[in-house]
Amino acid sequence: MHAKLKLFLTIPLILFLLAGCSNFSLELSFSDIQGLKKEDPIFFEQNKVGHVTHIAYTDTGKYIVSVDIEKAFKSAFTEHSRFKIIESPLKEHEKAIIMSLAQKGGEQLKKGVLVKAIPPSPLQGLTPFIDQFKTGLDKMFNGMKSIPESQEYQNFEKKIDELAQKMKTSGAAFQETIKNDLIPKLKQELEALTKALEDQGMKDEAKPLEKKLNALEDV
Repeated sequence: MHAKLKLFLTIPLILFLLAGCSNFSLELSFSDIQGLKKEDPIFFEQNKVGHVTHIAYTDTGKYIVSVDIEKAFKSAFTEHSRFKIIESPLKEHEKAIIMSLAQKGGEQLKKGVLVKAIPPSPLQGLTPFIDQFKTGLDKMFNGMKSIPESQEYQNFEKKIDELAQKMKTSGAAFQETIKNDLIPKLKQELEALTKALEDQGMKDEAKPLEKKLNALEDV
């Protein structure tokens, strides 16, 4: 084959292969980058899926953060993607971007599109408290005895007091989460405890707990 013709056919093939192997790029708009830097990682479902390639400050007071996503994960980035900046789990004093999905499905984001990132959650920093509280409740209810003198009963009362104090010193978003998430669980367990006490002829023993639990909804 003629050398020039061979070169003419080879160049398009190389370009096609390179294009097929290229990663997926996006631009994210943040109002505050919280110390995020170039090369900081981006995560999705505990996987490192890319990194920051460039950060630019605009005249509108926003930061445009360019990210490079591994091709294997590009289908996960859809119109329902939500982005926020967190402390990196890989390295101390490093930031990272985490992507989560508000819901499944949706149109896949196009390469190079500008996405407005969501601000940090108002519950950021309080989520570990909620998770720890839930874990403590599960352990306590699994071992709860049916008499008020038991340690589990007293722990139940302490948990309610602890939650009431936390709600008084926290913002509206945290209070709403507690009312919608934890209080229904507490009420469900209290109903089971009340029934067990009634079966043993101690109908009113759970009244103090019920009163404190109801007071949480008025905080």
